[in-house]
Amino acid sequence: MPRPRGKRRKTAALTSGGDDVSALSESQRVERRERNREHAKKSRIRKKFLLESLLEQVADLRTANAALRRAIREVAPADAHDVLAACGTAESSLLTPGTPASAAPASTQLV
Repeated sequence: MPRPRGKRRKTAALTSGGDDVSALSESQRVERRERNREHAKKSRIRKKFLLESLLEQVADLRTANAALRRAIREVAPADAHDVLAACGTAESSLLTPGTPASAAPASTQLV
């Protein structure tokens, strides 16, 4: 039976250069913690900027989508409803602000 994947501790024999945490001096532990803290801080900042960038892209795409829908309504008012209904998908209803997830079909709901 395969071992479950997850965090595993490295044994002293497997670590490169005998980098056993228990053998570190107190000052080395403090330095290691500080480096880890700084790395975690940088990771959180990168994640924040990525999230902000993605939210900005979503807003831009929603604006472009609304403009395209307006153009369809202006160019072909008689056929606009049918055209827009044909373009709509279950996934797009999940992306519409204010649409409850329960309105989407069960196969596309996020769990």
